[in-house]
Amino acid sequence: MQPIRLALLGKTGHGKTSTGNTILRKQVFKQWIHQNNGTELVVMHSEDIESVRVKVYDTPGVMRTEFSEKDGAKMTLMDMDYLMSAANGMDVFILVYSWSARFTHEESQVIVVLERIFGKQFLQKHGMIVITHGDDFVTHHPNSTNLKGDFELWCQNHTRGFKDLVSKVNNRILLVNNIEPLTEGSSRMESSKAILAMARNLIATNGSYSKTEYDNQKRWCTVL
Repeated sequence: MQPIRLALLGKTGHGKTSTGNTILRKQVFKQWIHQNNGTELVVMHSEDIESVRVKVYDTPGVMRTEFSEKDGAKMTLMDMDYLMSAANGMDVFILVYSWSARFTHEESQVIVVLERIFGKQFLQKHGMIVITHGDDFVTHHPNSTNLKGDFELWCQNHTRGFKDLVSKVNNRILLVNNIEPLTEGSSRMESSKAILAMARNLIATNGSYSKTEYDNQKRWCTVL
């Protein structure tokens, strides 16, 4: 069976690295210590899960704030180019956002840049969203009897830009816990299973984003 390739995308500080560890069920990704406290290189770790090799690519923050907008876009293009060359294509792109952060105009611009790099349809066909800090969400809803419904309501009450993004990925969105121990039955283990199940379904439906598709798109890329 072919390996599953997953790319974690988003701005610094939303929990991409922790999400990678949750998916692989091991503490393999380390936080890079530099001025932004984020990952500054594309890093891949893999693990055999349920008889399938799962490869997770943790990427630097998109449109990093230490650069100007133009230089940030240029760095993002270089990072994504390296990602696609190293992985020779990608199965699923996972956009990672923190539950505690606001979805700002800056976040919307990240999507604009990524669509210029990968094409307008890449999220519709190959994208999903993970919302981190699910433990905080639970803490803020101590009397909830329907956390799934509460999360859906939270999504509906979010900003227009966020709702447009959720619609763009056809409501493929999950609230995850990256804090608990990775033991069977824990909320974090259930998060890992849910991410992989959604990824498998997406691959079965839409296939993968090929390196050839990326190379063709790059000819028309207007990110710079």
